[in-house]
Amino acid sequence: MTIKSQIKTLAIASVVLFSFTSCSDDDDAPGQADNDIVVTARADAELSIFVQALEITDLDDVLENDNGTFTVLAPTNAAFGDIDITQLPNLREVLLNHVIATRLTSGDLTASGSGYATTEAEAGPGDAKVSIFFDTSNGVRFNNQAAVVSANIPATNGIIHKVDEIIDLPDLSTFATADSELSSLASALTEANLVSTLQGDTEFTVLAPVNAGISAFLEANSWANVGEIPDEDLSQTLLNHVIPGAVLASDLTAEGSGYVSTSSTAGPNQSVINMFYNTEGGVSFNGIASAVANRTDIIATNGVIHQIDAVVTLPDVTTFVSADPNFSSLLASLTAYNDFTYVNTLQADGPFTVFAPNNAAFTALLATDDMWNVPSDIPTTVLSGALNLHVVSGSNVRAAQIANLPGGTATTLGGNVTIDASTLVITGPANTSTILSSSTDIQATNGVIHAIDTVLLPSM
Repeated sequence: MTIKSQIKTLAIASVVLFSFTSCSDDDDAPGQADNDIVVTARADAELSIFVQALEITDLDDVLENDNGTFTVLAPTNAAFGDIDITQLPNLREVLLNHVIATRLTSGDLTASGSGYATTEAEAGPGDAKVSIFFDTSNGVRFNNQAAVVSANIPATNGIIHKVDEIIDLPDLSTFATADSELSSLASALTEANLVSTLQGDTEFTVLAPVNAGISAFLEANSWANVGEIPDEDLSQTLLNHVIPGAVLASDLTAEGSGYVSTSSTAGPNQSVINMFYNTEGGVSFNGIASAVANRTDIIATNGVIHQIDAVVTLPDVTTFVSADPNFSSLLASLTAYNDFTYVNTLQADGPFTVFAPNNAAFTALLATDDMWNVPSDIPTTVLSGALNLHVVSGSNVRAAQIANLPGGTATTLGGNVTIDASTLVITGPANTSTILSSSTDIQATNGVIHAIDTVLLPSM
């Protein structure tokens, strides 16, 4: 199953913010335009190489279209320097990375201070149009690479702002290093030697914690800075925010919730760690972090970034039980009595294999006795005995490994159960349950969870 089939659209629509300040003394309202963008650029001696590049790539025809409305960030001749534009790879897409399909004057672009716009360069995953980051804290810069040197040059079909550098097509690391809200993440990536991972051709979805989220994480662990985090912990925590494949906002709502694999291998025997997402009432990850409004769908050539408000710490098995609403009755059962130690147990090193009854399983159990309305109504001995049958201690048994169990027998805290590898039916002392193939191999750092459809009961 692909990433895109596991996750569906975020309930957060990506809203593009535009903002930058004029770097010249031009009035925010440009003067009357007499010519289109290309004719205007041809009349400017400082833009002759830019015009030549447009002609080579046939983009002059596009920008002469009076039906369009464009903002063009035009590199000056000095920006091109001694570059032979005929030898520039991806010249057409590089030029389109300087074109925004909306007319944006400097007066339009100051309120936000910084943010993202969408360029016309179809260089992202699946030919998605890549983003561009702007920051107006010190003049106006794009992707922390080019600055506006002359703003608000009017044209009949848009506006031109001259810039002093060619703006390269961005990879994921471009935005991590350019966006001041991600400066702590950039430092962490450098510390963990992971910057190059985000610069390659492999496509990723990056859940990028903003500075405030990383600060809270450091404070909670009494670390002064990311350099104090043990190397392996830092690397695996960062990789827990990196999902293989490009997942856009338009991929993320239909299912509402589910699990996805991360790039972290912090599980037993270097198992790949999972992450739970939930899009009800916004989007959350492992019940810990939420997507930042207006900062999703930041498109790079090799993936997409969604900014989040907290660090998604490496999960133990209780993380998923707490975060996944399908396990809310199990969570209530684990915490039903003060003398239960299941939560503490399942937060230990393990490894554990947990057969996790879903809510429907507990609903069916409660219906067997008129006096049982919630898990805490179940007598302690019955509930404790049942829960013991759902935990195997000392092993991380994934679905594909069930066939390797001697005689199909797994030893739980409550005694032996047998598992049929072909049907995934678990036979306990008093009844049977089935592992749900759609919710199996949920991998945490200290064990694996398999959702089941019936609560296993001890012999009475």
